[in-house]
Amino acid sequence: MEESEKRNFSEECLKIYPQKPVSFVTDLLIGEKNGKKIGMMLNTVVKNAD
Repeated sequence: MEESEKRNFSEECLKIYPQKPVSFVTDLLIGEKNGKKIGMMLNTVVKNAD
């Protein structure tokens, strides 16, 4: 993923999960902690939010 894509994705996630810390979003992006499934689910949520 490009840096700008990561940034955009993080911003989209923060719109959906404003109460979560940025590190939570970053962990999801990287696919660590809770694994890649949640990141992919979030990605789907972000795409469907448009």
